[in-house]
Amino acid sequence: MRRIVALAFVLAVGLALAPTRSVAGEPSYADAKRAAALVLRSRLAKEDLGGSNSPDAYYSLTQCEPPEFTSGGAAPRTAFYADLAGGVFYWEYELPRIGYPERVWRPWVSSYEASIVATARRVPASVDPFNIWEKSPQSKFDGLRRVLTAYREKHPRLPEIITGPEGCGGGEVPVKLITQPTATRVVIIPSFFYELCRVRRIDPNDTARCAHWREVSGPIVQVSGDYHYIAKWRDGTVKRGMLDIESAALPGGDDPNANTITLRKP
Repeated sequence: MRRIVALAFVLAVGLALAPTRSVAGEPSYADAKRAAALVLRSRLAKEDLGGSNSPDAYYSLTQCEPPEFTSGGAAPRTAFYADLAGGVFYWEYELPRIGYPERVWRPWVSSYEASIVATARRVPASVDPFNIWEKSPQSKFDGLRRVLTAYREKHPRLPEIITGPEGCGGGEVPVKLITQPTATRVVIIPSFFYELCRVRRIDPNDTARCAHWREVSGPIVQVSGDYHYIAKWRDGTVKRGMLDIESAALPGGDDPNANTITLRKP
């Protein structure tokens, strides 16, 4: 969870992106949780947790959730729900994989979720719930660590549970996004918010009703994570798809000219 798990990332689209018109209304936490599952399940299935059954292994409860779980235009409560949902889903998916049964950690996690959501609902929608939650003793993971550590005392081959920071950073990289031939309009949306619209039964490709689509107004954008895109050409041709920013951008480091993604007209 952003700040809740000691992570500060920002989708730094800066001046290169401009928000499109979107519908009003806040998603519920249940909506955010379903969207998080849609984004994360297949991604986490590919992760290698090998060696987790070694007594020298450890697992950190502080996870760096996907960077596309935030958006510069998201309301404070929506961003709060997104970060919470992403972080909790990590635990729900990974703790059983490393050997900690659900009956051990589920009561604590469920109580934790309920407490955070209750905090968010008590404050006005315009107020960032993180500012209040961070001052709460419930914002720490020590309780979950103690529960899991007690179970590990009887199962010493399970990985040690820690809560220390993992050094998560912003993760944004400059990307040169070009179209061939030049498109008249290109818009992108973080994958979490695309799935959130789908969960809420809003057409995620409707850029007027689905929130958090951003128009790319320049060739260089600062991004990280996965995005959906829609490109339109003058003759009415439309192309939709996914931008795998991590795969496309990492080889070039901070050089936007090396981090080029080309969208070709069908």
